[in-house]
Amino acid sequence: MLRRLVIILTLGAASGLALVLVQPVSSTLTKLFLLGLGSLVWFGCLLWGWRHRGLRWSMLALPCLMGVMLLLPARPVDRGALREAYVARLRGFEGTPYVWGGENRWGLDCSGLPRRALRDALWWYGLRHADGGTLRHALEQWWFDTSARAMGEGYRRFTVPAGPEFMIHQMEDDALQPGDLAVTLSGIHVLVYAGAGRWIQADPSIGHVATLHGHHDSNSYFRTPVTPHRWRVLADP
Repeated sequence: MLRRLVIILTLGAASGLALVLVQPVSSTLTKLFLLGLGSLVWFGCLLWGWRHRGLRWSMLALPCLMGVMLLLPARPVDRGALREAYVARLRGFEGTPYVWGGENRWGLDCSGLPRRALRDALWWYGLRHADGGTLRHALEQWWFDTSARAMGEGYRRFTVPAGPEFMIHQMEDDALQPGDLAVTLSGIHVLVYAGAGRWIQADPSIGHVATLHGHHDSNSYFRTPVTPHRWRVLADP
């Protein structure tokens, strides 16, 4: 009877976890649900598989492995490789629907796009290079959402200024690096430089993530004053 109850509760928690993962809007509440339901699924699997030595030790080792990875020392970051991974993930989101507050493949908003792309790149880089510093940075960046305005204000030192105010349709592209952010002076929108004069953004007027040329294509944000910023982890020391 107890075993059946554990299975039912674990399946219920897993279903709730799946629902949280597929809904696009990110908030403190959804993160708390994610952590809580994930812990319930882990605990339920542990209880259900306790009699099986292999499964039991695998479940016990999982949080230990995660803790060890996060406690690894920070290593010097290959910014070129990290930037390349970040820009590739930005481009991988092309066509994703615009959803206010969205931060996954089911929906993104203007700030959710660079946040999610950078975080995915940080996880990939940290795991591949056993770099605890980038893994911890990814975790911090996941917990503390950074709005477009916050990116322009250097919230938690996630970003640093990368130059003076400009308008994209007049800007010389050689002053920018792929992955740089352009935040409107109003703080309501952010675009990301994709290289070769092109900009990627989750634009509500377009309705999805799109890449346009800053000099050749028409977009209201290309004629709006913006300030350039760079993720601190991609900036020169």
